Amino acid sequence: VGFISLVDEPAIMVDWVKLANETKNLSFKADKDKQLLFGPFLIPDMLIYRFDEKLGEYYVRFKREQIEKIATKFNKDLNNRNINFQHSNVKVEAFVAENWVIDGEDKSKKFGFDLPDGTWFGGVKVEDENFWNDKVKNGEVKGFSVEILAELELSLKNNKETLS
Repeated sequence: VGFISLVDEPAIMVDWVKLANETKNLSFKADKDKQLLFGPFLIPDMLIYRFDEKLGEYYVRFKREQIEKIATKFNKDLNNRNINFQHSNVKVEAFVAENWVIDGEDKSKKFGFDLPDGTWFGGVKVEDENFWNDKVKNGEVKGFSVEILAELELSLKNNKETLS
């Protein structure tokens, strides 16, 4: 994981390409007093729609074991300050204050989430008060999107009908 991006349309990133919106109504919660954002970074077994010029339309999914490895590597590589805005070169003065992979009863429930085991969940502290006021408080930023440069495994290729 290179960056966690604060985005207007929450999505999960794979191979540096922005994905379509998640089908579930997932958002993150903002602690307005402390300038903290909480929400899922990756959710296991979620089919994620992708499109690119080379491969066309297809879906990807991450298994729990892959998510655990991704989260471990993110933390080991000390990438907690790699936060950007809308997958751009605009870095946000923020950091991942805490993150974990859900396993059983979990404190993510206190933020109003009911997520499956294996979800990578986290909290981001936004230090830039202007960004907080201009992007978070007005609702422009609605979720997290993870930028991952990884070997791509196609779960479903050119098969939208299976989601209907």
